[in-house]
Amino acid sequence: VGGWSGDQSRLLRPGDRPAMKVQWLFLPMTWLLAPLSAIRRLSWRIHHPATIAPWDVSWFRSTLRLVTGHARTTVAPASSIATRTPCPPGGVVDGFTSPGWEPVRAAFEANFAEGLELGAQLCVYKDGRAVVDLVGRSSKCEPADYDSETLQCIYSSGKVIEGVVVSMLVDRGLISFEDKIAAHWPEFGQHGKGDVTVAQLLRHEGGLACLATPGHADEAAHDLTVTMATVQDREALARLLASASRVPGWEKERVYNAVARGWVLSALVERVDGRSLGAFIRDEINAVLGVQVHAGVPLTEQQRARAPKMAPLELPGGDFTMEVLVKPALAGTGCPVFAAIIAVLASPGCAFERVMGCCKWITTQDGQSSPAVGNSPEGRGLEISSAGMHSNARSLARVCAAMATDGSVDGARLLSSREACAAATSEHVAKMDVGLGFVSHLSPAGMADWGRLRGSTVDSARQEADCQGFHGWGGWGGSTCVWDPERGVALAYVPTAMGPYIVGGPRTYRIMAAVQQCLSSL
Repeated sequence: VGGWSGDQSRLLRPGDRPAMKVQWLFLPMTWLLAPLSAIRRLSWRIHHPATIAPWDVSWFRSTLRLVTGHARTTVAPASSIATRTPCPPGGVVDGFTSPGWEPVRAAFEANFAEGLELGAQLCVYKDGRAVVDLVGRSSKCEPADYDSETLQCIYSSGKVIEGVVVSMLVDRGLISFEDKIAAHWPEFGQHGKGDVTVAQLLRHEGGLACLATPGHADEAAHDLTVTMATVQDREALARLLASASRVPGWEKERVYNAVARGWVLSALVERVDGRSLGAFIRDEINAVLGVQVHAGVPLTEQQRARAPKMAPLELPGGDFTMEVLVKPALAGTGCPVFAAIIAVLASPGCAFERVMGCCKWITTQDGQSSPAVGNSPEGRGLEISSAGMHSNARSLARVCAAMATDGSVDGARLLSSREACAAATSEHVAKMDVGLGFVSHLSPAGMADWGRLRGSTVDSARQEADCQGFHGWGGWGGSTCVWDPERGVALAYVPTAMGPYIVGGPRTYRIMAAVQQCLSSL
């Protein structure tokens, strides 16, 4: 038998006895109400992880799927498919799709059918309500290892969360986008950095993309370096950042600040709020929204018995990358965007290479691009907010859903008003990013007008057609974290199979196109 216990806090399991005999009179009613209550509690779990006992899920999963749209789909390999694919074609997709949003699920499944995914999560909100919540697994990905709650490295998608944090501090009157960083952190003003503003830092301007050595600022060989040990010592890291100089000629340029931006920002947040960026996220975003967004997961937390699962990211095999991507691109018969990316990164004096020089260990192993650090317990424990946050699609979409409306979702509030949210996605400044090779329109909070990226290293036509109206950013490998404030839509997509594009790519464009299709028919 099963029913509600006397304290209404848990389901009775077989063999349990109610505290009062009179409760047996109500058991027939509880047998009828238990499935409905379980449905309510499971729906709540979508936004509030760990609020339900495991047996609730196992007892009423089929009822929930029937009533709320949850379903499992076995995805067959596509009939017409490339001879070589980066992942095994086909897989299984679990999750929820609201009526009218079926094309988004179809697009997500198509990525698996064509062998483009290992494991992936997708979550979409409309007007503060989840309308798509999916997780997919290829044959190489076990259900026990990967589900909708699994965390993974999101690389530069973490820059969206950084912008949200600063927007929250601006909303609280603790800081302004136009404030000089040195006004809150005087030591940072050394060596020509005194006039750099918060907005310039977030827009990848002000000459801060790498840590130049004073007196040798025009010589990349003398740039300061950051080690794992330095990252673990926040005060030592802050002293190093403050001692750096700007790169001559970069002061008025936009040069993608891949990693150091987050360290500067964390030191600034600590001086304004008293907490590091990671601690602020934990207290003011995770605790408020019931989400999992982490800029550093301590080893002790990773080792807990009930610690969240964390999935590794994987690059395509070297043979696939060389034979299917690199050689055709160099021969002029492959993807022109990928060819342009190769040209930019291989050019003499490549700005992005110098940017990553201070901390190559984050994305490189044995001289090759690698997510090894982000996959390791030690790397996951470091606060590398600009290039090493860990989260899942549910959590990222929920944060973006608050930004897409009035600063709140399900009554939980991050910002005070719709106007406060709008400040994060307005007053864009358009510039060529000499590190990435495309023009980006960035707001003071560092959010890109996602549909207006233009240049040879992005598919400009697809960005305009499929991403119009959205704001945010993406990360190395393919993660995407965006929202459309005009239509009240938020989307997060996180794959474990890493794609070769700077932003976008066939998987993302397919999903974004389906979202646009659904929005146009509402």
